[in-house]
Amino acid sequence: MHVTDNVTNIGNVKIINNSGVSGVSNGDATFIVDSTYSQSTGDTRIIYNVSTTNSGLFTATVGNINLTGGIFMVRQVAGLQAVFVL
Repeated sequence: MHVTDNVTNIGNVKIINNSGVSGVSNGDATFIVDSTYSQSTGDTRIIYNVSTTNSGLFTATVGNINLTGGIFMVRQVAGLQAVFVL
């Protein structure tokens, strides 16, 4: 996902979601925000996988980040290396 403007999350953001299918791989996720990602409440989970350890690679690039509340997770399960660039 590539956003060229600001992102404000006050709800739920999930890029890849697997909440119950066992034995599957989620694949990789790329999350790019050119400007500012802001979150004061809510839930951000880029790769959310509660049923298998086959998690993929997560890469995020954010111009600015403003986290003042809520949950911010890049990956829910053990798997490959996660990269977060500010």
